[in-house]
Amino acid sequence: MGDSIHLQWDNLNYTVKRKIFNWRRFKNDENEIKILVDANGIVKSGQLVAILGSSGSGKTTLLAAISQRIRGNVTGRISINNRQISRNEMIQRSSFVPQFDIAVDSLTVREHLFFMCELRMDRRVSRFRKNDRINDILWKLGLMKVADCRISTLSGGERKTLNLATELLTDPQIVFCDEITTGLDSYNALNVIRSLQLLANSGNKQSSPAISTYTTECDQKYLLDGVEMSIVDPGQLVSNKAIICSIHQPTSEVFECFTHVILMQSGRVCFQGTVDEAQSFFGRYGSYKRVRWIYQVFILLKRKLIEAKRTVKDHFIHSLTYLITAVSISLLFSGVQSTKPQSVQDINGFIFTIAAEIIFGTSYGILYYYPSTLPILRRETGENIYDLSAIYVAKLLGCLPKSFVDAYVFLLIIYFNVTFIADMWQFVQIGFTLFVTAITAIGYGLMISGVFETVRLSSELAPPIDLFMILICGFYIKLKLLRFLQYGSLFFYSIEALSIQIWNRVSEIDCTPASLNEFCVQNGTAVLEMLSYNTDVNWVWIDYCGLLAIAAVMCFIGFMGVRRMVNKSGYY
Repeated sequence: MGDSIHLQWDNLNYTVKRKIFNWRRFKNDENEIKILVDANGIVKSGQLVAILGSSGSGKTTLLAAISQRIRGNVTGRISINNRQISRNEMIQRSSFVPQFDIAVDSLTVREHLFFMCELRMDRRVSRFRKNDRINDILWKLGLMKVADCRISTLSGGERKTLNLATELLTDPQIVFCDEITTGLDSYNALNVIRSLQLLANSGNKQSSPAISTYTTECDQKYLLDGVEMSIVDPGQLVSNKAIICSIHQPTSEVFECFTHVILMQSGRVCFQGTVDEAQSFFGRYGSYKRVRWIYQVFILLKRKLIEAKRTVKDHFIHSLTYLITAVSISLLFSGVQSTKPQSVQDINGFIFTIAAEIIFGTSYGILYYYPSTLPILRRETGENIYDLSAIYVAKLLGCLPKSFVDAYVFLLIIYFNVTFIADMWQFVQIGFTLFVTAITAIGYGLMISGVFETVRLSSELAPPIDLFMILICGFYIKLKLLRFLQYGSLFFYSIEALSIQIWNRVSEIDCTPASLNEFCVQNGTAVLEMLSYNTDVNWVWIDYCGLLAIAAVMCFIGFMGVRRMVNKSGYY
């Protein structure tokens, strides 16, 4: 049992027949599907080998084929020390640890192992010898503390280790483990793999003294599975084992426990070698140069477009709120005439309402974006897939088309029902102002979303910020000492631009004799002067620059906030 093992397999192929109904012939046709294709490899004593690959790549099938536990159309040669072996001999010299727990939950760990000894060892091996063997395995695998606990009370890691202990009772030369870490957390998975690592590297270390001292002549002649063998010393029962594990997505710590790697893809062996060779191999052939920044933005925009198509219902509901608000506004202001002095306040209220609706509707639509997508950002930027600035710009650009459409559709519904928007050119101008306002609102929403880490913080702190920006815009109260504050409010620039575009078209306001007792402005220019707004029609471009400048500052603040969130607690 202490001899070195060289397990080798050559040209392993495994096919299954699948019945497919042929509609032309109205009968089932049998097609052969190749699960393994010309698989070759070798494993030696002392090696802990990981079979890696995606789901469906053939990991479990290769493991079952090498261990000869699979039944079906398997072709190829499997040999140990250059001698081809039969299925029965492979079963005698190896053990197979299944992926799923196979044990009677009501038994204790020690009882389960003892019954397995009774069933698998020759009956002439003494009870004391069997108990020694059980104790030896319990100590080596760290199960002694739960030896008298029922299996139903064990943790996932302990149950996996018990599966391994069950197969080690026969002291196999080769151990096959199928997805032994599946369902375990990283800590328990690492413990199980370290147990395998110790078994593979155990060498010819002596077992516990009790095994060497209390061994009968019968025990030295008869060993496991009823196979008659002669052994030199029971203290050498534990030898360097060849251990092969199929494993799915191991952590870096688990991966470093292995000595060799086999990589599977579509039933083929793509690579076999040591862990160091694998790292250098994939570092040489699997390295990549990240695409240019502008192309990153393009790809991320394309992904966002696909995402928008798949969530069209959410976008429709958001746009529906604009439509409902637009219908309400158009009905409320349908009878307002710009030539009446009593309508001055009404039109000013209309200007504030549509500006506020665009700002709040746009910004609150993306207010919670970054708190909800933070795990994806941490993952993808942490893996250096793209720059954080690229996804940030892609998000900003991705919001522009919808904002443009929303602004003009919102205004279009109002346009047909109010009289103070005179013609189509004025409609286009006002719509463009609302679009530029929406761009700034996007920056405002990204800033709030990026600065505050949770949805709760965003929802609680955004309203006070909104109120402050409304108060300093100068619409409700004229700021005298702190007038400069209004230039930091996006409401100010939007309302001023809309006021210029609407009131500059009003050449005369009918101040009838009946209204002379009341304060009356003569025309739209006088209204602008009363509101302390610029009367030059070209001043709207200055307002646009002010809006875009605020948008740039807010986007920068939002980006710095997102970067802080991403880096604060690591990428994962």
